[in-house]
Amino acid sequence: MNIVAKILGFIFALVLTWLATMIKSYIAKTADTMEDEKLKDLVSVFVSAAEQQYKAMEHSGANKKDYVTSELAKLGYELTEYLNALIESAVYKLKE
Repeated sequence: MNIVAKILGFIFALVLTWLATMIKSYIAKTADTMEDEKLKDLVSVFVSAAEQQYKAMEHSGANKKDYVTSELAKLGYELTEYLNALIESAVYKLKE
């Protein structure tokens, strides 16, 4: 019986390790999704704010984009290709 208990304990440890790995992966994926949604919301808010702020004045799109990237940088986001694509997408959606 001692060997059976050891085998069952080993199998139990393997199952727990597998479950822990799956749960960690799920949590990381969920956190990434939540962070991505937060970033999309922030970009949308800042693009709308830039359009509103610079509406009365004749400013180029570059000035507006500088505002958006500056506000995002204050929150710790750096301009990447992905972030740039999110900004362009938010601008496009705003003009629809």
